[in-house]
Amino acid sequence: MIEALLNPILPVFSLIALGAALTRVGLFQSADAAVINRFVIYVCIPALMIRLIGTADFSDFNWPVVSVYLLSEVCIYAIGYHIARKVFHLERREAMLLGFASCFSNNLFFIWPIASVLLGEAAGRTAVALMTVDTLLIFGTTFVVIDIMSGKQRTVAGAVVTVLRNPITVILSLAWVINLLDIPLHAGVMTFSNFAGSAAAPTALFAMGIVLSQVKLGEADTVAWTYTAIKLLLHPLIAFAMLLLMQQYTVSAEKTWDYTMLMVTAGPVGVLPFVIAMQHNMRQDTLIRAIVYSTILSLLSLSMLYVFIKS
Repeated sequence: MIEALLNPILPVFSLIALGAALTRVGLFQSADAAVINRFVIYVCIPALMIRLIGTADFSDFNWPVVSVYLLSEVCIYAIGYHIARKVFHLERREAMLLGFASCFSNNLFFIWPIASVLLGEAAGRTAVALMTVDTLLIFGTTFVVIDIMSGKQRTVAGAVVTVLRNPITVILSLAWVINLLDIPLHAGVMTFSNFAGSAAAPTALFAMGIVLSQVKLGEADTVAWTYTAIKLLLHPLIAFAMLLLMQQYTVSAEKTWDYTMLMVTAGPVGVLPFVIAMQHNMRQDTLIRAIVYSTILSLLSLSMLYVFIKS
């Protein structure tokens, strides 16, 4: 556990802490995070996705494990939504956003680099594969429905067009097209992709630290703590139970898929729910705290899960 914590979990987390610390001492300002994030979204992520997805061998995907992961997300999403509605009496849009936050991990920027070191490059590719599927399906559906609820789009078609204009969706779709049509990528494209894409995770984590430096952690937030517990505890437990049930009928040929999927479910709340909240002028403080709490506590949850995997 200590070994996993020292490398790579703490080194990856240290970029968030460094961003927060340097902002606290005045070297960076909160507005800098927006500039850095634009660089990540419009330069680093496209380069990374073209390489990882555009050259991936989808015939090697363990689709039963992918299905288990998506089913666990749907279950957690439903639980999170109903708790928001029945326990905290929140309106439908906010309940849906919290349901999304409770099942959507910070996969690309946090789990991917950690899994790559702990379980090998194959685990990193697995994490990206899971991220691709749930970003297209879970994120896309949430974005469309909340957009309709917000009254910005009067039709489903209009909301879908809005999603398709999102840079993340566009790049994911383009990478899938390149892969499915087996379009060859020039060596120069791959060099750029490796060079720029390698900056995606560390840059995004540093920007997250800048944002998190503004959060008042001392304020009690029962909702944020509840969804942190759902994300870090309930999600991996449900995914593990589903994985055991699946293995009664089929045996996974590659255990790396099983282990990586469990690490993804035990990861912290992702940033896309926060992006949706900003897009629709919804309350953001609870989401920010959930990201902070779950990111810090995931140091423990991921270390413990790695010990369980090794045993």
